Amino acid sequence: MIFSKKFVRPSIEVDWYEPSADFLAYVKEKWIDTGICTSFRTKTLDETQCILTITSEWDDSHDLDTILKDPKWEEEKDKEVAWNEGCEILLLEIKKGDQVIFEQGQ
Repeated sequence: MIFSKKFVRPSIEVDWYEPSADFLAYVKEKWIDTGICTSFRTKTLDETQCILTITSEWDDSHDLDTILKDPKWEEEKDKEVAWNEGCEILLLEIKKGDQVIFEQGQ
């Protein structure tokens, strides 16, 4: 299952959020090394360099909703939200597979 989030920043001078090394190590140990996550946080920028899509790929046999409710995952998500709000970075879209589960303005 592909899980992706799309963001827009006000200018290229604004840095994107980067997860902590501790969180990345946690993800590697818990989900990547076990084969549950086969690709994590692949980044694609559009031609303006202001729209970022982050994509991860997860084994379909695992419940992604349960993973997203992991306490460490939620803590890191809260840090990302705070960073983005402070930097005026907007979340445009969240997709799980082909399903749009969030769309800015909807």
